[in-house]
Amino acid sequence: MSVRKRLLQISALVLICALIAIVGYHVGTLSPSEDDASSFFTQKDVLQLWYTDDAYTDFLNSAAVAYTEAQSQIRVEPKLVSATEYLEEINRASLAGQGPDLYMLSNDSLEKAYLAGLATQIPGTAQMGTEHFPQTAINAVTYHDKLIGFPLSFDTCALLYNKTYLEQMGDTEIPTNVQEILDFADGHDAPENVESFFTWDVSRMLYNFSFASDAMSLGGERGDDAEAVAIYNTQTVQSMQIFQRLSQFFSIDPVEMNYEKVMQDFIEGKLIFTLATTDAVKQLEDARADGSFSYEYGVSLVPNPTSEYSGNAISVTNAIVINGYSEYKKAAGDFGQYLTEISADSLYEKTGKMAADRSVDLSKYSGEKALEGFYAAYEHSTPMPKLMELSNFWVYYEVVLDKVWNGADVNEQMRLMSESVMTQVAGEKYEEEILEVPELAATVEEDKGME
Repeated sequence: MSVRKRLLQISALVLICALIAIVGYHVGTLSPSEDDASSFFTQKDVLQLWYTDDAYTDFLNSAAVAYTEAQSQIRVEPKLVSATEYLEEINRASLAGQGPDLYMLSNDSLEKAYLAGLATQIPGTAQMGTEHFPQTAINAVTYHDKLIGFPLSFDTCALLYNKTYLEQMGDTEIPTNVQEILDFADGHDAPENVESFFTWDVSRMLYNFSFASDAMSLGGERGDDAEAVAIYNTQTVQSMQIFQRLSQFFSIDPVEMNYEKVMQDFIEGKLIFTLATTDAVKQLEDARADGSFSYEYGVSLVPNPTSEYSGNAISVTNAIVINGYSEYKKAAGDFGQYLTEISADSLYEKTGKMAADRSVDLSKYSGEKALEGFYAAYEHSTPMPKLMELSNFWVYYEVVLDKVWNGADVNEQMRLMSESVMTQVAGEKYEEEILEVPELAATVEEDKGME
């Protein structure tokens, strides 16, 4: 071997030894607390969490900091993104290797996410039992017997009532069905300030789903079974007849009486009963704090359509989902469980949203009893269906609400809605056999309601 080659080999060995010495020095002297972005050896694995609602920002950032401090190898970075084409953007970013490891998603979009490979079964190490979550929450994040999300928060509807007025009228029994509300209005004189016994937003599904009764099935108890879709039957038609009858008893203009107006009227003491969502508690407690609300109030389950027919509210569960493209599924699962159980105790305080975790201590909040009432409503609610074929159901339902409230034939409207929905489910034109549905007998004269 030539002298030149031997010198080159020696030089290369010296250079390698020098590099090893430098690397060894940095590994030995840098601690994990030192912020040196150039050092590969001190970087934590980063979990990206995407969400679209700014109301969650403080909560997610706080939870991420606490988790990062507790985990020496993991750093969580929440990122607020646009809600426009949310899943599509997650898909594009994931295919480019830049997608989130976890993201927040409402339960009705879980089938779409799962079939696109954007949602995966939670790791076996992450447990989800009824000691933390009601069956409603578990059903909401279950798809074909697989848990594909961690329930974080929920929204649903319940009966909101002015407790002060009921006590003044000497009748504190809470109505359990629509007829009992009509009987109450027919049998009592309203306090001076009251403009209506019962007013609510009659145009939106969230406040009116219970009128369709429990005879309506939207994919079974988990909302994922295309064979379990049933809309048009005698019970659903007769229950919606009750809804239409209320338009004759209570004078409500759907254009003018939206949810915001309803809640303001309740705060001002103009209503005795209404239908409200979980945000009502914070709104009422804030109004009490600034002196604009001076009444006692309560929350109960939505009234059944009749004493024979039951009807539950519908609910939306916001879940934390593990991206099927993530390289850190186990770590993502650990954080998802931490976020929805350990951190959930501060969710309402930081966001005004109610946690799906049943073990959260509500006693530290004003409006505790009302919050418990909404939690009971959630436990009894029907989760929004996951089936993509039912993604337009709420649109069809709100069209029916508008037409039925304004006097259209109930039987025909329910049949047409069912045919539209079932055509999407079946993938071909679907026709319902027309049912002969008798009108329910009226037990209260319609013209005795308050204008």
